[in-house]
Amino acid sequence: MARTSQYVKVGKRTLELSNLKKVLWPEDGILKAELVHYYLTLAPTILSHIKGRPLSVVRFPNGIGDESFFQKNRPDWAPEWMDHIELGDDRKKDYMIATEDASLVFLANLACIELHQMHCRAPEFDKPDYFVVDLDPPEGMRFDTIKEIAFDFREHLEQYGYQTFVKTTGKKGLHLVAPVEPKWTFDDVFEAAKAIAQPFVEKNKSRTTLHIKKEYRKGKLLMDIYRNRPHQTIISAYSVRGSAGAPVSTPLSWERLESLGSPAELNLETVPDMVLNEGDPWEGIAAYAAQLHTHRKQARIKPQTREAAEQSLKTYDNKREFHRTPEPGPTVKAGRGNAFVIHRHHASRLHYDLRLEKDGTLKSWAVPKGLPQRPGIKRLAVEVEDHPLSYLTFEGKIPKGQYGGGDVWVYALGRYQITKEKKNGFYFRLQSKELNGEYRMHKTGGKNWLCERVDVPQIDFLRQRIEFMLSESREKPPVSDEYIYEIKWDGIRAMISLDEGEMRILSRNGKDITASFPELLNAEESFRATNGLFDAEIVCLDGHGKPVFKHVIHRMQQTSEHAIERARAKYPVICYIFDCLYLDGRPILNEPLHRRRTWLTDAVKSGTAYRVSEAVEEGEELFRAAGTMGLEGIMAKVRTSPYQPGKRSPFWLKVKTRHTADCVIIGYTRGKGNRERVFGAIHVAFKDEKGLKYVGKVGSGFDDKTLKSLLAELKKLKEIKRPIREKPLDDSLTTWVEPTMMCEVQYASFTRDGMMREPVFLRLRPDL
Repeated sequence: MARTSQYVKVGKRTLELSNLKKVLWPEDGILKAELVHYYLTLAPTILSHIKGRPLSVVRFPNGIGDESFFQKNRPDWAPEWMDHIELGDDRKKDYMIATEDASLVFLANLACIELHQMHCRAPEFDKPDYFVVDLDPPEGMRFDTIKEIAFDFREHLEQYGYQTFVKTTGKKGLHLVAPVEPKWTFDDVFEAAKAIAQPFVEKNKSRTTLHIKKEYRKGKLLMDIYRNRPHQTIISAYSVRGSAGAPVSTPLSWERLESLGSPAELNLETVPDMVLNEGDPWEGIAAYAAQLHTHRKQARIKPQTREAAEQSLKTYDNKREFHRTPEPGPTVKAGRGNAFVIHRHHASRLHYDLRLEKDGTLKSWAVPKGLPQRPGIKRLAVEVEDHPLSYLTFEGKIPKGQYGGGDVWVYALGRYQITKEKKNGFYFRLQSKELNGEYRMHKTGGKNWLCERVDVPQIDFLRQRIEFMLSESREKPPVSDEYIYEIKWDGIRAMISLDEGEMRILSRNGKDITASFPELLNAEESFRATNGLFDAEIVCLDGHGKPVFKHVIHRMQQTSEHAIERARAKYPVICYIFDCLYLDGRPILNEPLHRRRTWLTDAVKSGTAYRVSEAVEEGEELFRAAGTMGLEGIMAKVRTSPYQPGKRSPFWLKVKTRHTADCVIIGYTRGKGNRERVFGAIHVAFKDEKGLKYVGKVGSGFDDKTLKSLLAELKKLKEIKRPIREKPLDDSLTTWVEPTMMCEVQYASFTRDGMMREPVFLRLRPDL
C-alpha cells in the first residue's frame, strides 16, 4: 500500500497522520482512522486517568494479525512537546507521558493500540497512588464466576478501609483498584496488597490462588498482586486492546458490572457512547485515596508547624466574634496535608472561596466568579486570610453584621495535588465527588492572582446539547415525605444556557430558539451567576395566570426581527426554572434535588421574566387545585434525586388532571362525506429507542380550520411504506408518512392490545 499522509490540527499542535485507511482489525474491518477517532473522542476522560503517568505502549504496525511489540522508550522522532521522564536503574528507560489530546493522537497514529500505565503519577514517581489486584481467570472459567469473586473480594477489601473500583481488562479478567495516598514506596504498597490478598485466598482456596505459574494454578483464578512491584504496569483505563473485536479496558460501576454479560460488550464502538451518555464511573477516583492499612497512624502536627499555623490564623481570629458566628474557632489541628474545599458564599455579594490545605491551615482565595469551566477563561482570585482546617466542612449562615455575613455552602470537597511549581504560581489538580480538573494559579501582584483551567472537560455542559430528564406517569400523586410537588407548566420545555454572559435556549428537539425570546436574554439582570445550565418551561399566561400553549408556540415560530418584536408585545413570556444542571464552574446534576433547588433559588434574581417554579409538600392538595383551575397537572419529584439527562426516571412522576399522550403521526386516511376534501383520521404511534408502537387512529378533536391546516402540514411530509407491523383495516386508504410530526392526544384508557380508547386530537407539538 502506498503511504499516504495528511496534516491535522489538534489543539495547538500540528501532526502528520499517515495511512489512516490501514486496516488494524482485519476480521472487524476497523481502520487506523477509527482508532485515532476513538482516542481523540475520549481524550479528556482518558487523560484524567493517565496524565502524569509513565506509559508503555503495545504497537501493531500492520494490524493485530501481524507482529506487535511492547515499547517503553520514547521514539527518537517523537515531537519535542511529547512529555517524558527517565526512570529505572541508572535512568535507562525514557517513558512517554501523555499530557494533551495531541499526545493520544500521536500515539494512535503509530498504531499504539494499547496504553499501559505505571502506578505512580507526577510528581511522585517513586510512590504509587493505588494498588491493583488483577483477577486473571483460567481457561474456561465463566464470567459470572469471575464477577462473583470480584464482589466477594470487594467486600473483603473494604473491611480494611479502602474504596474499591473495578474495570474490565479488555480480555477475560477484571482489575480491582484501591486508591491510596502517594506517601509510601512500591514495596510498602505491595506488602499491604499481599497482606489483604493472602487471607482471602486462604478462605477461597478452591477458586483462587496466588501462584503466578500456570502449572500450579490447577484451574483456579490468579489474584495477581505482583503488578504492584516497581516499574510494573497495567492496561490503562479506556485503552483499546489488540484483540479481535477491539475490546476496551472499561471502568464500570459495580451496578453495571452486575448486569454485564461479557467484557466483549465493551469495545471501541460501544464505549464512547456509554461514557458520553453515562459519564465516567472512575471520575474523581483519587478523592477516595486511603492511608495504607499497614501504616495508619493518628495524624500529628509538628511543634514548629503548629506555632506557625497559630500565628497565621491571628488575622482570621481578629476578624470574627465567635460568640456570634457559627464559624469554627482558630484551633490548629493535624490534617492529611492535601485537602481542599470550595465554598459558595453569598455574603454582600455572591462569590466562591477556594481553600487548599498547607502547613496546618487552609490557604484561601476569594474567586468572585467561581472556577473557570474550560481553558482560555481567566478568573480573578484574591488571596485572603488563612482559615483553620475545621473550615473544610463548615456550612451555615454567618449572621448579618458579622464579617462575611451570609450563607455559606460546601460546593466541592476533596483532595488536591500540586503538579508543578512555578516562579509566580503553581499548577494543581482537584479531585472530588463534585469537581475534577487541573488548574493554574498565577500571582499578578499583591494579593491578586489569576486562576485558569488547564484540562478540557469531557462534556462541556454549556456548549454541548444536554438531553432533558424525562418523567414517568401516574394517575394519582404519591403521598410520601420523600417527594416535593410542582405545577406542570403547559409551555415549551427549554434548556437555558448561561455562558460568560451569553444566553442560549434550546427546545426539546434541539432547536435553537434563542432569538424568539429576547426578554430572556438579559443575563446580568436575571441571574446571580456567571454560568449555568437550567431546565425550564417557557409559558405565556392569560389574564388569570393560566398558561396558553398556542400563544407560546406562536412566539417560538416567529423568525423575522419585526415579527418577534410584535409577538413579544402581544404575548410576553415567563420562564419557570425548575432545575439546575451546572453552576459556576462545575456540574451539580448529582447533587440531591433539594440542594440544587437551594442554589437555583439563590442564583435567580427576582423581578425579571425568570422565576423559580415553586415547590410544595402537599401533593394531593396541589393536584386538586390544578384540576379546579384547569391546569394540565403536577409533577412529583423525589427530593434527594439526581438529574439524569436523557433518562425516563421514576424519580420524577407526571400526574395529569386528564389522560393525554404525546404521539407521532405516521399516516392519515382518505376523507369521506364532509371531510372528503381533507382527511378522515390520523394514525398515531409511540416512538422510543426501540422504534414505533402503534396505538390507533384519531378521528375527533378537529375543527374545519385544524383539518385544513393539519392536512397542509401532512402533505409536506415524505410518503413512505407502512412503518408498523400492524395492518389497519383501512390500510389501502391510508397515506403513510415519515414519523417526524408530533401531536398531543387525549384518551379515556387503553384496550388490552394497547390501542387508545376514545382518542381526541388536542394539538400539534412542534416543540418536540
